[in-house]
Amino acid sequence: MIEKIIYLDKKLFLFLNNLGSENWDFIWVFISNKMWMCFIIAPLILFYLYRQDGSKFIYTVLFILMCFGITDLIHLHCFKNIFMRLRPCWDPEIAHLSRIVVDKGGMYGFVSGHAANSTAIISFFLVHLKQRNNLLTYGLITWLFLVSYSRIYLGKHFPLDVFFGALLGFIIAHVIYRVFNYISNYK
Repeated sequence: MIEKIIYLDKKLFLFLNNLGSENWDFIWVFISNKMWMCFIIAPLILFYLYRQDGSKFIYTVLFILMCFGITDLIHLHCFKNIFMRLRPCWDPEIAHLSRIVVDKGGMYGFVSGHAANSTAIISFFLVHLKQRNNLLTYGLITWLFLVSYSRIYLGKHFPLDVFFGALLGFIIAHVIYRVFNYISNYK
């Protein structure tokens, strides 16, 4: 059963990865770059949080950073270093069939750190919003999907690496948010 799932994951990876074109590579490299989060997404979130509730701004930012830190530790130490699933670019079975657009990076890819961290931060932020801004919500969710797909496009992750990374980030964000809410209401 597991072998069949892994086989299908590799087939889906090859299909999605080979949809790429050299003409589009620079766009997907740009989307996958972590500087997006640092210089575009983070300031947008910080600005919106400050406008929404300036009195709890620092407190909220600390919980978002906690969300990022815990997600980063868990994805690396509880998944990558335990499951040791090779990235597509290191997998001898399919590496020669893949489009590897950027350097190979580390050998292991389960789960995707980009998907986990991005989903954790965005999920915490979206759950925390008191007033929904549809444009912002849809924009951030679209960005999450683009970042997640970029990891497959660039040859860094299998689809299930990305899916379970996003799931991990989502779960951690909701657990951290419950703690945040509990402490906020306790004060």
